[in-house]
Amino acid sequence: MRDFRLYLGGLIATILLSGCASQIEYMYQEDVKRHAAEKEAAEAANQARIAAAVQPFIGHGYWVERKRHLVVCPQPQDLGNCVIRLGHVTIDGYEPDGDFHVWLRVTFDGAPAAWTQISPGNIGAFFLRQAPPPEITIYPSFLDRLPKKVADERRKLPGIVLGMREYEVLASAWGAPLSKKTHSAHHRERLNRFDVFEYDSLKEDWRYPHGNVLHFDDGVLEGFEK
Repeated sequence: MRDFRLYLGGLIATILLSGCASQIEYMYQEDVKRHAAEKEAAEAANQARIAAAVQPFIGHGYWVERKRHLVVCPQPQDLGNCVIRLGHVTIDGYEPDGDFHVWLRVTFDGAPAAWTQISPGNIGAFFLRQAPPPEITIYPSFLDRLPKKVADERRKLPGIVLGMREYEVLASAWGAPLSKKTHSAHHRERLNRFDVFEYDSLKEDWRYPHGNVLHFDDGVLEGFEK
C-alpha cells in the first residue's frame, strides 16, 4: 500500500509539473509573439515617420551652400569613392538606412546621380528652397597702396567670392600672386555615428603684397586674409 501511495503521489506530481511546464512554455511563446508584434509595429511607425519627413522633398530642386556641403557616393554604403558637392541639386528618391538615417538619391547640376546619407530631421537645414544670397565681393587691401590710376583700373575688375576657381581669381582684381605655398591636407567627414569619410586634398596659399593671402582647397577658394 505504501509503495502504491508513493507511486500515485509521484504520478500526480509528474502530471502537475507537466501541466506547469506546458503553461510556462505557452506563456513564453505568447511573450515572444507579443514582443515580435511590438517590434514590427515600432518599425512600421518609424518608417512612416521617415517617409513623412522625406517624401515632401522628393522630385524638387534645392540649393546646398558651401557651409552645408554634402558628401555624395556612387552607391549607398559605397564610402570608397565619395566626393563633396554643393550648388543646385534635385532630390530623386531615398532608401531607408536603419532607424535614424536615409540614403537620398541626388543629382547636382552637371554631375551624375549619386547618394548621400542624412538624418530625415536635418533635410530642411541642408537643402535651401532658394538660392543662397551672393557673398560679399572682396577686394585686396593692397590696391589702396598702388598709384591711383593703377588702382582704379584694377577696381574695374570683379572682386573675389568664396567658392571661385583659380582661373576666376586670376581674372579678378586680385590677379596673380607674388608666390604660392602648397601642402596636402587630410579630412575626416563624419557621416553618422559609425561611418567616417576620409579624403586628401591639395591646399594652396596665394600670397599677395602687404599680408593679403588667399586659401584654396583643391582649386576652390575657401578663405582669405587682407
